[in-house]
Amino acid sequence: MANPIRLTPTLLNSHLTKIFTPKPKIPNADWVAFTHGTFYISSSSDFTTLPALLSNAKSSLSQYAGEMVAGTSGADFTAIPQEKYFPDDSVWAITYDAPAVMTLVVLDEKGYDTHGPKSLRAGLEGRMCRNMDAQELKVVATSRDE
Repeated sequence: MANPIRLTPTLLNSHLTKIFTPKPKIPNADWVAFTHGTFYISSSSDFTTLPALLSNAKSSLSQYAGEMVAGTSGADFTAIPQEKYFPDDSVWAITYDAPAVMTLVVLDEKGYDTHGPKSLRAGLEGRMCRNMDAQELKVVATSRDE
């Protein structure tokens, strides 16, 4: 079984550069990226200041800290392959019951399978990364960074 690659800030920034270059013009959208690849996404009209955005992002994410119980909404996930942006890699967007939270996962095994072991591995890795980000709450980038 292949081991997933941890999204260090350098690796995360490398993949974000591919996705966000040029930086997409998404009307009324803000995002906050955390150390292990978890993102909080909201409407920019919800928060007039960066501190308010960061506070809400951390508050929303902190609910996922701790042990996940199988069969609960906090443990459920959907793994969405990102082959449009990364055709030569295995990059996945992991979504959860909270629509404002997602995790970017990079597997060291190339290619995609939407209903196979890579999808499951990516989802479990994403859930673990989300948990670590929920405990640490360390921000590495925001949509408002220059």
